Amino acid sequence: MPKISKAIEKLFTVPVILEMKNGEFFAGAIDDYISGRVIAIFAPHQLVDKEISTKDPFYTERLWEDHSKEIFEYFSLKDIKNIYRAKDESLLLSQILDLVLNPFQRPIKGIECNWTEDKKHSENCDEDLHESLVKCAKAGMEYYKSEKEKEDFQKSFDIIRKFIINNNGKIP
Repeated sequence: MPKISKAIEKLFTVPVILEMKNGEFFAGAIDDYISGRVIAIFAPHQLVDKEISTKDPFYTERLWEDHSKEIFEYFSLKDIKNIYRAKDESLLLSQILDLVLNPFQRPIKGIECNWTEDKKHSENCDEDLHESLVKCAKAGMEYYKSEKEKEDFQKSFDIIRKFIINNNGKIP
């Protein structure tokens, strides 16, 4: 068990995909290794086939269902077949989830900037643009009430962010 616990501890906060022995897939960030037998996943998502037509029950779409209302999900090691992680550790969980659904897309990566309210921006960061986007993101998340509206807003915001980065915007 010591080798397993050390390997899992190296994955703390790293986005991972769990392949379960029953064929299900879950994703999130490993947050804890409990009593040598259970791992806790933060921001859990489950890969599901969702019916998208009431007229045709066989018309489904594969997507990641957000389970983060629970904050954590717990998985027994005996139920896990494989744990996958991205080679590129700079990828966010949302980018990894997108890559699972569409492995041919190229993830968009911004610059490194560790700015928060009390720190400075990185040298390459466009401060005004970065701060403006943060204000827009906060306002949008506060404005929308339902989880579906927030999810739709986040998708729209991600499209704008990708456009800015693709057009040489210096933002994270």
